[in-house]
Amino acid sequence: MNDLGARIRRVRIWRDESLEQVAKALGMSKQALSKIERGDHAPTVATLRALAVHFNVPSDALLGLAPRLSVLAKMPPAERHAYLITSDLETTDD
Repeated sequence: MNDLGARIRRVRIWRDESLEQVAKALGMSKQALSKIERGDHAPTVATLRALAVHFNVPSDALLGLAPRLSVLAKMPPAERHAYLITSDLETTDD
């Protein structure tokens, strides 16, 4: 499983949604979404955007682009939580 796929899976599980539910909402097969989560297939930009919209998280959070702490502190709680749940990186204020 690659990092992007792992983050997508983590958010899906955090939202308590099945592969089937998310795939149906995005108009794709369960198998295609599973391949993305396992890292066997890279999502298209359109799919990545659709996942971000569906999960109500910024697409850069799915991509693992952690913001600086000063930016993180100013975010609304729900958006901040989205970054924290998808991040494997420590955020710094360098």
